[in-house]
Amino acid sequence: MYRIPASTGESMVVTGMKLYLGHFRDVMARMLLALVFCLSLWFCPTSVQGQDVAVTLEKDQVFVGESFGMRIKVTGDDSPSEPVLSESQDFSVEFDGGSRDSRSSVVIINGRMVKNEESGYVFSYRLIAKRAGKLLIPTASVRTSGGVLYTKMHFITAVKPGESQDFKLRMEFSSAEAYVGQPLTLTITWYLAKDVQGFQFHLPFLNDERFRVVDFEERINPAHREEYLQIDVGGGDTVARKMRLEYKGREFTALRFRKVLIPKEAGTLRLGQSTVAFNALAGYRRGGLGGGLFDSFDDFFQGNMPFGMGRQAIYKKMVAPSNEPVVTVKELPSEGRPANFSGLVGEYRVAAEALPTEARVGDPITLTVQVAGPDYLEQVELPNLAEDKNLTRDFKVPAEIAPGKVNGAVKTFTQTIRAKRADVKEVPAIELPYFDVRSGRYKTARTQPIPLKIQATRVVTALDAEGREVQDISGSEIETWTQGIAHNYEDESVLKKEDLPPLIGFWPTLLLIPPGAYILLLVGTALVRRRLADPAALKFRAALREFNAAVSEIKSARPGSADYYAALLRALREYLAAKLRKAPAGLALNEVLADLQQHLVPVELRDRLQRLYELCEAGSYGGSELQSAQTPQDLVSEALILVKQIERGFR
Repeated sequence: MYRIPASTGESMVVTGMKLYLGHFRDVMARMLLALVFCLSLWFCPTSVQGQDVAVTLEKDQVFVGESFGMRIKVTGDDSPSEPVLSESQDFSVEFDGGSRDSRSSVVIINGRMVKNEESGYVFSYRLIAKRAGKLLIPTASVRTSGGVLYTKMHFITAVKPGESQDFKLRMEFSSAEAYVGQPLTLTITWYLAKDVQGFQFHLPFLNDERFRVVDFEERINPAHREEYLQIDVGGGDTVARKMRLEYKGREFTALRFRKVLIPKEAGTLRLGQSTVAFNALAGYRRGGLGGGLFDSFDDFFQGNMPFGMGRQAIYKKMVAPSNEPVVTVKELPSEGRPANFSGLVGEYRVAAEALPTEARVGDPITLTVQVAGPDYLEQVELPNLAEDKNLTRDFKVPAEIAPGKVNGAVKTFTQTIRAKRADVKEVPAIELPYFDVRSGRYKTARTQPIPLKIQATRVVTALDAEGREVQDISGSEIETWTQGIAHNYEDESVLKKEDLPPLIGFWPTLLLIPPGAYILLLVGTALVRRRLADPAALKFRAALREFNAAVSEIKSARPGSADYYAALLRALREYLAAKLRKAPAGLALNEVLADLQQHLVPVELRDRLQRLYELCEAGSYGGSELQSAQTPQDLVSEALILVKQIERGFR
C-alpha cells in the first residue's frame, strides 16, 4: 500500500487517478507492442507459392560468449538470395556458408511410378550472445523466385558463465595509465587444469570503437618452437604460446597470446568481459557390464588407460569468463607540442647511416634511418623529409619515402638523396618528435650528423661519350691526292689464301647448341611449373611420406611428455590436412570425420581416429602429468597402422 504525504497538496482521489492512469498507460504500451509483434507475423509471409522459410536453432539456452548454430532453410527454391538479417545489439553473427538441400525419390504405387522432387537451400550461421537474459533473435528476409519471405522471431536464453577453479581467463594491460595514441599491450592468459578440446574465444574488445586493435608480433624463440600454436581468436589466426604457469599458488597449463590496443579517446576505459567456450574432459566411461560408471579426471592423470580398452572420454561444455581490466587514458597536452609532431607516444631512439659517404654532386646517396621504441612499431612514420628545411637546403629529396620495414624492435626507413653543391659537408641530423610518457613532456630524438665528401661534377664532352682520345692535329697539313678514286683500287694479286681453323668446320653443330639448350630449359621449366601449379596436389601425394618422416622425428622427444603427444597430434593434423586439401590451422575433428566419410573411409577407421585424436589432445594439454595414461610407443604404432589403412581406403 502506498502512503501519500499530506504535503503534496493533492487529494487522494487525484493521486489515485494519476497512479491508475500511469498503470493504464504501461498496460496499453505492452498491448501495443504485442499487437505490433502479431501484425509483423501476419503481414510478413513465411511461405508463398509453394515456398517457405524456417529457422532452426542448435540450442535454446547458451552461455554468454558461447557460439551456437542457426540454420535458415528455404524450401521450394534451390538458389535464393542470401538472407538479410536485422541488426541486433545482443548477438554477433557470422555467416558459415550455404548449401543446396534438394532431394528426389521414386515411389511405385499400384504399378505406377511416382517421382517426388523437393528443392531447397540451407544457410548456416554462428551466433554468440553478448549479454545475459532472454534475447530476441531478429527476423531475416530472404528473396526467392516467388517473392520475399520473412523468418519468424525466436527467443533464446543466455546465462552468464560462472567462475571455475580449474579454468581461468585473465586479461592484463601493460600499464594501468596511458595517453591517447600510446600503444598498450594486452596479455590474455587462459589457465587450464584439465584437458579441453574445441575451444572458441569471444573477445568483444576486438570491435571496441574506443581502441585501435592490431596484432602483436610474437618473437618466437627457436629453442622452444614447439610451444607456439596458431589459434583462431575471432579476428584471424594469432600466435599463442603454451607454457606451465602458477596462478594463486596452483600450477596450470597456460595458453597465452597478446594484442596491441591503441586508445583513441581519453577517460577511464573498461574492457568488456571476454569468454572462451570449450569442451572440458569430465571423466571416462567404462564399457562392459559395468558401463555407466564415470572416472574422475584425476584418474585420467594417475591411472593406466590402455589404448582401445573400452574407456570413452566424456566432455562437458563450459565457458570461462575473463576479468574486466581498466585503463586510465589521458589527453596529450597542447603545451610544448612541436609543429612536426606526428602522434608518436612512448620513448623512441633514432639512428641514421648514409652510403656512400664520398660522391659527386648529383650522385644518389642512400639514407637509412632506424627507429627503436615500444613493442609496437607498425604505426611509426618519419616526418616528411621533403619538408625538412635543414635537409632540403643541401640535398634534393623525393616527395615520397618508401614504407618502413619492422624487424624485431627496430623499424628501418630508406630514402635516396642527392647533394646539390660541392661544398656540402654532412647530412644534417634527422629529427623525430614524440611525447615521452615518463616525463609527461614532448621530446625530440635526433640522429648524429653524417660527414660527407662531395666533389664537383666533371663536364662530360662528346669525345668522353665516344671513349676516344683527343689527337693533336695542330701540325698536320691537308694533302691533295692526284690519283682520284683509282688510288684505292687493288687487283686480285693482293689476295692471299689462308686455311681455316679446324673448329670452323663444325660451325653448323655449334650453332645448334644454344637453341637446343633453350628448348631443354623451356621443357624443364614447363614441367616444374606444372608440378608447382597445384601445391595441394603435391602435398596430397606426399602426405604419407611426410607423416612417416614426422613420426620418426617424434622418437627424439621424451616419451610421455606433452611435446611427444603434441608432435604426434601435429603430424596427424598435417597428414589429414594434406589428404583433404585444407589448411592444418583450425582443422576441427568433426570436420575431418565428415570429410573422411565423403571419401568412403570406413566408420571403424574413423572411430579409431577419433579415439587417437582425443588421447593426443589430452596428452598435449595435460603436460607432464600425463605419464601413464597410455604407452607412448603403442600410440605411435597405432597411428602408423591407422594412417596406412586410411591411405588404402581413401577414395
